[in-house]
Amino acid sequence: CWPFDTLPAVVALALEHRITGQPRAATTIARHLAWLRGPGLEPASGLPVSALAHDRRTATTGPRGCDLSLRLALLAVLDPALARTLYATYVRTYWNDRLWLAGFRERPAGEAAPQDLDSGPVVAGIGMAASAFGLATTRMLGDHWRYGRLRAQLGLWDLGWRLAGRLAGHRLRGAAAPGLGVPIDPACVTGFLFGDASLMLALGWPESPRR
Repeated sequence: CWPFDTLPAVVALALEHRITGQPRAATTIARHLAWLRGPGLEPASGLPVSALAHDRRTATTGPRGCDLSLRLALLAVLDPALARTLYATYVRTYWNDRLWLAGFRERPAGEAAPQDLDSGPVVAGIGMAASAFGLATTRMLGDHWRYGRLRAQLGLWDLGWRLAGRLAGHRLRGAAAPGLGVPIDPACVTGFLFGDASLMLALGWPESPRR
């Protein structure tokens, strides 16, 4: 079970309440937030777990950057105070600035971070999905410095794919990215269409919760 998948539905219910004035899902929303503040957090890190066993109690995967970045952006719509608290912990544990490259880790420092379809490419420990969705989180929570740092790197990602495409010629197009199993398209900023769609979503995120 992936707890993140519940959050978009809960946020939609909260937005319906704000639009209609009818709190039909108030109990459901409160139960999810109570779970997130308690059993949904990994004790060691204080961050939401990313996967549960089918009993919905046992964590099978600890916090992942690709999950946390988008989850905190959504949570800021639902509960800004909780989102800010978790974001402070997230930054402290997952932000990685190497001067030439900065972004959110897929896993905490010191843990192996194999890449998959959810994480996207992982470079120097920095996850592409975690950092792309991090554009939404930093923007939503008013972290202008990190938002600017991430935003400035988009041109470098785009340039990197285009240069790789020129150097490799037709051999790169359609080749599977290592560990991801999806074909590379140098015409896309992230290397594939879904990545670009996710990036557009993150860049279009509002700067503060809409009331």
